[in-house]
Amino acid sequence: MPSKLRVPDQFAPALAEFLRLSPQELAGFLKTILEEQPNLALSKLAETIASRLSIDKGRIEEIIRLLTSLQMAQEGLGLTVADLVAELRAAMEASGKNELSHTNWAEFEASISEALSEETALAVSSKALDVMQDHSKIYCYGRVLTDLRPIFKADLSQEPSAFVTVHTLKVAYHEAGEHKEFFVALDRSDVTQLADLLARALKKEDALKALTQDKGLRILEVSP
Repeated sequence: MPSKLRVPDQFAPALAEFLRLSPQELAGFLKTILEEQPNLALSKLAETIASRLSIDKGRIEEIIRLLTSLQMAQEGLGLTVADLVAELRAAMEASGKNELSHTNWAEFEASISEALSEETALAVSSKALDVMQDHSKIYCYGRVLTDLRPIFKADLSQEPSAFVTVHTLKVAYHEAGEHKEFFVALDRSDVTQLADLLARALKKEDALKALTQDKGLRILEVSP
């Protein structure tokens, strides 16, 4: 049966980086991702791990992106970690890339399996991100443009009779991997209502946080 996995070109360097970790670096990496707290900002998690191990942050970020992708593939394909690792090894061997070869595949399988354990900070972080982004449309950023629009008289040579203020809300979002956006016109009362709704949403979040803290439950947050 053919392998369900392929090694995309963009992840080959990250796999090679994982293979290049020395035994001491690998042991330190595996220990650190078990000890660290989950963080929705994976770049900050990479920075913390890199500083603890004195390894270049860029190398750690590549490895973290690789492991996150593998965890998503495992979820999407419905594989156990053992099956995923077996598929990954087969894909690496089939790639024909020298940098993806290993002299001790059993050692590699054991280390990558440990790195993909659901007990690690990385696994919890990536699953949390997946849950947060499991929507058809994901907000990217917003912008409000404000301008005055003149009310002209029939005689255009005369000054405008008055002006109105118009706010245009731009919402950019991602849908099915594509960047999209839409625009909505608002007046002052609309802006006030929207601000109140957002303030209310933050109060609801604070109430939920208090509830979970009382029960000793952990909430992962995106840093502003």
